[in-house]
Order: sequence, then structure tokens, then C-alpha cells
Amino acid sequence: MLAVDATTFLLSAVLIATGLRRCAAAEPSGSWWSETTAGVRVVFTNRTLRSYLLLFWLSCLVYATEGVVAPLAGEYGGGARTVGLLLAMLAVLTVVATWPSPDRAPVSEPAGETLREPVSV
Repeated sequence: MLAVDATTFLLSAVLIATGLRRCAAAEPSGSWWSETTAGVRVVFTNRTLRSYLLLFWLSCLVYATEGVVAPLAGEYGGGARTVGLLLAMLAVLTVVATWPSPDRAPVSEPAGETLREPVSV
């Protein structure tokens, strides 16, 4: 199985090396600050891009809790088993929180249907 995986990586490397043409890097059009503010303006004035960015930030906050699980379990005297149980509960609660329910208010489209479906990893 590892040989198949290595072969696909090698094939990908060959395709990238032979299939892409070289081009010069883009020259900066202004200062770092002006380019950053222009990018922020593009993202936050476009409703779709803003929604994607905020959804990405929300997912980062959800999974940031995984970094605190091991120290928290250690502080309360738990070991590897406690860490595993806490991590499992985070996944279970994520699925429960995103499970579709007829009692919930409808979420605006187009992201509504994807947000109401169970999360699978």
C-alpha cells in the first residue's frame, strides 16, 4: 500500500514538473499595508467571500479546543484515556449540534443546506 502511495506522489511530481510552465512572480503594486487593505476590502465587500471567510474562522475556533484537551485532562489528573474521551466527545457534540431538526429556524440559502447537514470527517 505504501508503494502505491509513493508511486502516486512520484507521478504527481512528474506531472507538475513537466506540465507547468515557468512564469515570473508578480511585482508588488504598492506597500504591504495598501495591498492588505485592498484584499480586506475585496473580501468584506463581497458577501460570498465574507461568508466563506467567517465560516472558516468559525471552524478554526471549533477545532482550537482540541489543543487544550491534553493540558486540561492533565490538570484534572487524567491520562491518555481521558484525552481520548474528551476528543471523542468534541466530535460527537459537533455532529449533534449540526444534526438537522424540524424545530430549527431555516438558515438562509445557499449555505443553508450545507450548514444543516451532519458534519462527516
